[in-house]
Amino acid sequence: MQVREWRKRPSVRSRAIFFRTLSLFSSGGIPLHRALRLLSLDPDEPMAEVSRAVATRLDRGESLSQAMAAHYDVFSGLQSRLVRVGEISGSVHVVLRRLAEFEEKQLMSTARARAALTYPAVLLLICLLMVTIVPPYLFGGLYPIIESSGVQVWWPTRCLMALSQALRSPWFLVLGLGAAGGIAALIRRLAGRPRVRRVAMAWLLRVPGLGRTLRTLAVTRFAQALALMVQVGVPIVSALELAGQSSDNPVLEERMPDAIRALVNGSALSVSLQVTEFFPKLVLLAVNVGQDSGALGGILEKLAEIYEVQLEHDLETLAAMAEPLIVMFLGAVVAVVTLASLVPLVQVIQTL
Repeated sequence: MQVREWRKRPSVRSRAIFFRTLSLFSSGGIPLHRALRLLSLDPDEPMAEVSRAVATRLDRGESLSQAMAAHYDVFSGLQSRLVRVGEISGSVHVVLRRLAEFEEKQLMSTARARAALTYPAVLLLICLLMVTIVPPYLFGGLYPIIESSGVQVWWPTRCLMALSQALRSPWFLVLGLGAAGGIAALIRRLAGRPRVRRVAMAWLLRVPGLGRTLRTLAVTRFAQALALMVQVGVPIVSALELAGQSSDNPVLEERMPDAIRALVNGSALSVSLQVTEFFPKLVLLAVNVGQDSGALGGILEKLAEIYEVQLEHDLETLAAMAEPLIVMFLGAVVAVVTLASLVPLVQVIQTL
């Protein structure tokens, strides 16, 4: 059993730097095991421990692809398979460079998604905190007056009064943090289950705006991975399976075996992909043209670039759609809180 010395999986950025540096050393004539030892000298580098472990396996006589496959929690099947192809063809440094470029593209698409969605998410969080915490403290002094007056209050006011009392209780922080931790642990556990991830993604794909963006992201990653493997020389059946995994979309991963079966049974690649009912017509047409022209790898690479631009546009559109909806939600909640606090107060004044 492989004992891993690192505490957490290195980031995509760390892996990109790892492949880029290893490719540079390898193309310069430095043996791989020595290059890995050099990479392990920097204690602050997240891939240092991984580099040391891989170098140890190379010293035992294993190939780089075998050593990478043994550390499956760091390197994906796509990465180890591509390195294996590079070892057979004698172009490991080229494959390592292409892997670095692939990881960098993946990093850029993820960074774009986070950058576009961070502002709406922060705005929503601030709104929720404002409407949850501020009103009970702002109107907290009114609630005892309303309660002692005997005026019949409607349910939003009763909810605000109960929330005000809860927030002032010393147990609120303890119970709140405990509940938040429990919910976070439950979500993390459920997110690790493939069936839950598939159901959640299938639902998200049907959400207007968000579904289109998630589909574009998956298609972009799929095209990038398939283009890389076709150009390096990975067999198309294995390439389809690994590209489906690289899409990081559980719905596409679940449907990819259907495409592989169709391909094995003699269908064209474009027809096989159509079986998944996931890809836009542009992808199917481009794949068909690439097969007919014998330039499938180049066509897929250009297709990935097109969808990178489309992804950026979709993210901007999604963020633009989310902002007014959040503001409208905040306005509605503020109106309800204000009415729930002031209407009973007016009733109390009228009874005086």
